This record gives sequence, C-alpha cells and structure tokens, in this order.
Amino acid sequence: MPATLRRMDEANRRAERVRRDLAEELRRSRIQCGLSQEAVAQALGCDKATISRLERGLGPDIGVGHLVRHASVVGLVLRLDLFPAGAPIRDAGQLKVLNRLQPHVRPPFVWLLEMPVGPNDLRAFDAGAVMPGCRIGFEVWSRVRDVQAQARSSQRKKVDARLDRLILVFGETAANRSAVRDAGDALRRAFPLTTRQVLTALRQARDPGEDGLVFV
Repeated sequence: MPATLRRMDEANRRAERVRRDLAEELRRSRIQCGLSQEAVAQALGCDKATISRLERGLGPDIGVGHLVRHASVVGLVLRLDLFPAGAPIRDAGQLKVLNRLQPHVRPPFVWLLEMPVGPNDLRAFDAGAVMPGCRIGFEVWSRVRDVQAQARSSQRKKVDARLDRLILVFGETAANRSAVRDAGDALRRAFPLTTRQVLTALRQARDPGEDGLVFV
C-alpha cells in the first residue's frame, strides 16, 4: 500500500478512537455533574437525540466550537494539541523536485523516501541517502516561504537523527532563490555547499563533507 494511503488509513482509525474517547468523557462527566441529557441539550440549543448520539460516538463529525461548549457545560475544558507525525502528503511540485534529485544519488548510496528521524520519533526527512559511514537527510520544498524557520526545524531533526549531513533542496525558481538570498549569510554559513558541490559528491557516491543548499 502506498505511504499516503497508509497514512490516511491510520488517520481514519485515529479519528474513530478520538470520537469514542471524547464521547465517553462527555457522558461520564455529565453523569458526575448530575445533569440529564435534556439539560445539556437545552444549554447547547440542540435536541436530546443529538446528545445521545454524541455520547455513544455515533454522531456526525462536529466542529471544535460545539465540542468546546459541550465540554464546558459538563465541567470540562477541551484542549487540542498538534505535533509532527512524519512527512506530510506531498504536492505535485515537491514530487517533481524529488524526482529531479533522485538520479544524482548513485550506489553504494541507498535512496530512501521519508527517512525516519528515529524508531520512536514520528518525524521524518523527505528523503535520505545512506551508505556505510555516511547518512544524509534531504528536506525538500517546491515553494519556500520562511527559509530560516524551516532550516532551524531541519537542523533540530538532523541532531536528533544523528545524521552526518543535511541538505536543503529547493525547486529551481526565481522566488526560491530570492528567498534564500534574503535569508542572509547565516544560512550560507550553516549550509556552505553549493548545488554543484553537493550533486557532484552524490554522483561520485562520497560524503559531501558539509551541509548544503541545492536547487534542482
């Protein structure tokens, strides 16, 4: 099964678990507060049948606003957190950049797609090139917005993954080159290798020696 379909399948299972867990929490807290379903429905401006369905995890998808109000009525505070869960679903532009990069990676390097940061870490690099003595992570963007923020996030991942090299890969556009120039000398000091230097090292199947920026 393709990685995107696996990720969506897992997301659907997670959504169902969250729905059931929320339903049970809302039901249990309502009972502890001594409230009837009719009282909760009246406070929320809906009918009892809606509350009954929600408490059994049978209701349709509902908005965050309703959940916040429903939780408040039964003495709860809803808190939502988001955290990285690996590479996002790629757009067509990013796939094109990856496809232009891959032919430069020659054996004995092994090309990896969505290389995990670690066994217990949900983050991943967009791609990787691995051979004995050298592990390279690639972060790939077809359109870059905040280069410095994206670079900092990638550098943290490099440290956590204990990679040898980190290569930031951008689609070859005037806008992307302008964004990198605007990021200033600090970015170039952190990623000193040029496109030619990085791609030459990959084609020669050797460690580039430092981190770099690539436009393809």
